[in-house]
Amino acid sequence: YLFIYSNGNSFKKHLIFGDIYLLIQYEIHLRNILFSMIYVCFSYCCSTRN
Repeated sequence: YLFIYSNGNSFKKHLIFGDIYLLIQYEIHLRNILFSMIYVCFSYCCSTRN
């Protein structure tokens, strides 16, 4: 019983860490999209100003 409980606990911990990892990956992805959009807008504004 103790073995099953500890195994389930580590599995739960693994799931939580997996969710955090996915969240970080998603956040990095969103940040990259945001930075590329800002960069495109900035370069567009600079090119139209000249």
